[in-house]
Amino acid sequence: MKGAEAETMKEADLTEIVESILEESRRRSEEIIAQARQEASKIIEEAKKRAERIKEAKKREADRIIKDELAKRRSAAEVRIKREIFMMQRRYLDLLFEKVRQKLSLIVEGKLPGWNYEEILKEYAREAAEKIGTDKLYLWGREKDIPVLRKVAKELSEELGVNFQVDESRRTFIIGGLVARDENDTRRFYNTFDGRLADYRERNEPRLIDLLFGGSNE
Repeated sequence: MKGAEAETMKEADLTEIVESILEESRRRSEEIIAQARQEASKIIEEAKKRAERIKEAKKREADRIIKDELAKRRSAAEVRIKREIFMMQRRYLDLLFEKVRQKLSLIVEGKLPGWNYEEILKEYAREAAEKIGTDKLYLWGREKDIPVLRKVAKELSEELGVNFQVDESRRTFIIGGLVARDENDTRRFYNTFDGRLADYRERNEPRLIDLLFGGSNE
């Protein structure tokens, strides 16, 4: 094109040029868009995979947390059950020994056939004399037992050649039995139902639990 022809370029020609440029631009833009979409798809796919990995990791973590929680609850339940069993055993043993105390009280009162409380006190006093090993011994116990202790002291003084006295100034709140001391109160011997019963329980509790509960404390 030359001169006026160039100057008088028709609008159609411009349109054609513009359209050609637009077409090229559209092709390029479509390529860019397609490429962008492809990249986006890759990003989305990777994001999905990452999300799945995170989800799986969280699931594993959740599973671990659940397992830990279950283990803790199971352990807590076992501890609670063992504590309840232990408390139940204590209650039953307490009831058992309360019944024993009641029997001992009947012996003290002379209301249980086959038992002689005076002879029991005499034997306890003999043991005290042997343990303390002095030639003078003071005995005391329940206030109600003073008359019996006087009799025991008199009989044993003659029998053993030891001077037994009743310390009537002292009282002790026990089921039964007696306490003995030497003349200077430097040595004492406790021979009471209460002490014997406590010692018996301490030594025999595991065996009694096994007898009562068939080893349920395991």
